[in-house]
Amino acid sequence: MLNMKKVIYLITILLISCAKQPEGYVINGITSDFSDSTLVYLSLDETDFDSAYVIDNKFSFEGKVEDGFSNMWIHTKDYREYKSIWVINKEMTFDASHSSFRMARVEGSRIQDQSNEYEAVTAPFKVKMDSIRDLVKTSSLESAKDELRKQYEILTEQKHESEVNFIRRHPEYELSALFLNYLKSYIEKETTKELYDGLVDNVRNSEWGKSISLHIEKSVKLEVGDKAVDFTLSTIDGKEVSLSYFKGKYVLLEFWATGCAPCRRENPNLRKAYEKFKSAGFEILGVSLDKKRSHWQSTIAKDSISWTTVGDLKGMSGEVPITYSVNYIPKSYLFNEEGIVVATDLRGKELHKELEGIFGG
Repeated sequence: MLNMKKVIYLITILLISCAKQPEGYVINGITSDFSDSTLVYLSLDETDFDSAYVIDNKFSFEGKVEDGFSNMWIHTKDYREYKSIWVINKEMTFDASHSSFRMARVEGSRIQDQSNEYEAVTAPFKVKMDSIRDLVKTSSLESAKDELRKQYEILTEQKHESEVNFIRRHPEYELSALFLNYLKSYIEKETTKELYDGLVDNVRNSEWGKSISLHIEKSVKLEVGDKAVDFTLSTIDGKEVSLSYFKGKYVLLEFWATGCAPCRRENPNLRKAYEKFKSAGFEILGVSLDKKRSHWQSTIAKDSISWTTVGDLKGMSGEVPITYSVNYIPKSYLFNEEGIVVATDLRGKELHKELEGIFGG
């Protein structure tokens, strides 16, 4: 039989063990050659919400994830060091003692393990594809560029095939829904449905899963000559606007977001086109894929956007971008007076040339 001292000792050990189990997350970070009092930041949805000082090349973050897991970023103020991590309510280790932040080893998060496993499958293809892109930029022979582009297309197909097989092998992984949500725009809808149907219930019913289901139900790939799909969204002031409201005019439907640098660079060109051809019957309907109203509103002011912009603050997961199979931005469609697609993805001088052909110089 256990004596009283042993009973007290075991109870004490049990209480200490229980006390060590965090209700939320604890991220213990290790760095290399950081000066004491260097600040590192923890961000979510492009917002820094926590910071910590590095002391003796160590730092720590504590908090709680409400929805099981969350994708966050650890970074220095100047973003010279940064890494995306999947945080769960457990004690985690972020070890960059022998590497940069981007190559840090993250332990303690099963969601991070899923991400690492996926990256290990896709990374070899990405390296080869990046190399081919660099060669295309430096090559002066069109024949060589054409051959490189063919190789790139083959690698892209092989990468997608490896991603499909990964999801097939891991229908229980929460991130399989995220990976399929990205992949859905590049593979056949039948394959997307097969993979979606194979996911376990909780993965299929996640927000990513719901986005995939909506894609299967509603997405279309419009080509020149196809009819626009009507929709209604709200402006920044809450006014509902439908695409069909502009029937009888040429309309450029432009998908964009505040954090999209190419979108922001194109805005001055859109402004010039709008000012020049508006009186002739040209309109622009911008669909903001921002998730924060403040970002959307500030960009309207900073970029002097005078045309109509609408959105639902759901980003790429909104019904309209899913319906229009938006897998990159900026993405645009030019519709004629009857709502028929006459051109896609017009940029810069190409947009002005197209409009001059329609309305005259």
